Amino acid sequence: MDSIFLDNNSTTMLDDGVIRSMEECQKGRFANPASQHEFGRSARRALERARDSLATHLNLRVDDQCLFTSGGTEANNLGLFGFFPPESRNAGFNLVSTSIEHPSLLAAYDWLSLQGVEIRLIDPDNLGRVDAESLLELADSQTRWVGCMAGNNETGVLQPIERIAAGCERLNLPFHVDAVQAVGKILFDFSLPGISSAAISAHKIHGPVGIGALLVKKDIPVSPMLFGGFQQGGIRPGTENLVLATGFATAIENAIGQLEDHQLHLSTLRDDLEHRLLNAIPEVVVNGSTQFRLPHTTNLSFLGIDRQQFILAADTQKIAVSTGSACSSGSSQASHVLTAMNCPKENIDSAIRFGLSIQNKTEEIQQASARIAQICANLRSGKLKGGNSH
Repeated sequence: MDSIFLDNNSTTMLDDGVIRSMEECQKGRFANPASQHEFGRSARRALERARDSLATHLNLRVDDQCLFTSGGTEANNLGLFGFFPPESRNAGFNLVSTSIEHPSLLAAYDWLSLQGVEIRLIDPDNLGRVDAESLLELADSQTRWVGCMAGNNETGVLQPIERIAAGCERLNLPFHVDAVQAVGKILFDFSLPGISSAAISAHKIHGPVGIGALLVKKDIPVSPMLFGGFQQGGIRPGTENLVLATGFATAIENAIGQLEDHQLHLSTLRDDLEHRLLNAIPEVVVNGSTQFRLPHTTNLSFLGIDRQQFILAADTQKIAVSTGSACSSGSSQASHVLTAMNCPKENIDSAIRFGLSIQNKTEEIQQASARIAQICANLRSGKLKGGNSH
């Protein structure tokens, strides 16, 4: 029985081309990019080529910044705390965002709340989509920051980033976009007026784990969270990892260079998976909008089947899926995203996230669907016979 990986929202397998580019970099450019000798200068040129490649493919303009980080979590944190300096972290100030953000922002909001910052969050509708106008109505003269993800990591639902950006531009408010799940899956143009910063990550697009970036518009001041060297203008100091940056650039080039082909492949697989499961298994529900969503994500509830039991049963059948964010999926807590969408409890208790990648094949979808149908039949029959599926 072949293993089938359908948890690509948590991470993706390294692309062969990415591996080759990293190997070549590791062998030929091992020096510290900050060193002044020939080896260091060569490493510095390679690092800046990688940074320039990201800037070109994401449409950064001259003097916009691409700050390498350790991943999406750090990029989101820097995108928040860097725009919300200590003098703004006291009673009287507020930030505006949504209740369905990634844990890397929600936990940061909790921390700011303890320091007296008012956190104003809006829930989405029952399809998982936030109303831009309602979100902007939460802002006032004391608002210092607005944040919203481009595409949800659990449901794949796309948010109205363009309308929120236009409103923030009008109100002169910094707007941060968590684009970790969106970049490489849909067109993301950082030059869009109103966007101040965006978080991206390599390992969601077949790049290496351990590197991400915070994109920042020119003339936008950012306060550092780390202190030490002069690297990256002192905003994110520390020796840059040239090998990871090279792999990141290659992954971005592959993803965006073939974006339309990848979108078609992913959406075809996703629709095929949904069609097979909805037709083969009774009481399956799609959670979230089927009109506005990322091409690689679907969130399905198998009503009457406990989500943790499903995960364990799928693992025995060599299918990797998840219940939500990898940053919180070790917890048995209900999905904060589905809860905010006001989904019925039975939907929340039985929700499974499927994340596809360009490396998945049609045959895998066929095999996975058949195995999942059998899993559901077994779990439901066990429950009917008096077994405990919880």
